[in-house]
Amino acid sequence: MNPRFNLSRVAAATATITLVAAPAWAADLTMTAPPGGSVVINSPVGGAGGTLLGVRPDGGVAVPKLPATTGSQVGVVCYDATGLLVTCPATYGAQGPAGPKGDTGAEGPAGPAGPKGDIGAAGPAGPTGPKGDAGAAGPAGPAGPKGDAGAAGPAGPAGPKGDVGAAGPAGPKGDAGATGPAGPAGPIGLTGLTGATGPQGPQGLQGPQGLQGVPGAAGPTMFSSRLNVTNNGAAFGPIIGVSAQASSAANVGLAWRQACQAGGLVVVGSGFGNGSPKTVRILSGASLTNMTSKMSCAVSSATPVCSSGESASIAVGDFLAVQVGDSGNNTGSYNVNFSCTPN
Repeated sequence: MNPRFNLSRVAAATATITLVAAPAWAADLTMTAPPGGSVVINSPVGGAGGTLLGVRPDGGVAVPKLPATTGSQVGVVCYDATGLLVTCPATYGAQGPAGPKGDTGAEGPAGPAGPKGDIGAAGPAGPTGPKGDAGAAGPAGPAGPKGDAGAAGPAGPAGPKGDVGAAGPAGPKGDAGATGPAGPAGPIGLTGLTGATGPQGPQGLQGPQGLQGVPGAAGPTMFSSRLNVTNNGAAFGPIIGVSAQASSAANVGLAWRQACQAGGLVVVGSGFGNGSPKTVRILSGASLTNMTSKMSCAVSSATPVCSSGESASIAVGDFLAVQVGDSGNNTGSYNVNFSCTPN
């Protein structure tokens, strides 16, 4: 078989073709196109011809049988839309080295739980842990049999004295006892009525107003006063007679002209406005505006009677008055009694 080369008409007319053939098939074939001409290799199949390969005047190589679009086949071959072979981009070729690892993507949803695995073999026993907290007390067990009586313990301290028991039935009447000693003398009664008026003497000159006189008896003078209180706050009254409350001791104070020792205060109250105690005081002082408490005790609806063991010296000319309460509801009636023994 001899090689066959068909040149285009342009090549036949203008080209100077130099064929260098070696005796063997492995020899190289060199074709030189004239200036402005091309080298075209046609197909001899069926005598119909057809261009297999063309070398253009600009040095480009055309492969007419390639598709009219760019692409690649096995290996790397690059061409343009006209079938002209072109230089492939630098990124074409063998696979390059792996790029750097990308960022971790968002965690996907949890997959369904897998089937339960087989129970593994028991591991070795671990060290003993710390002692746990005491558990809750269990229910009480049944009562055991009664034990033997223990020895008597030492006697405990004496307990507090018990309340007085109820009175027993009256016993038989005893023999008359010996006469007891005489009791202390009772308080002097109130001053008696004034005696008959003697004949009128000559009228003397009017002197200054004297202090209130005292009874002629030498015994203690008894003072009895009843004070009716109908409002809140401190109430004041005189030391003798029945009166309603006054707003100030200066309005009811009485002067006493004989020095004496006051004591024996007893108060009996009734008709209280509430259950809180009401303190009753005997006031005394050298002036109507400077009287202070000398004796006092408190009564209430629970304890309507009170007494005081206090005593006070009353000087000549001192003023006396009664005071009930300081503040709050002091409504009620207060019977006040005390005595004053001359010094």
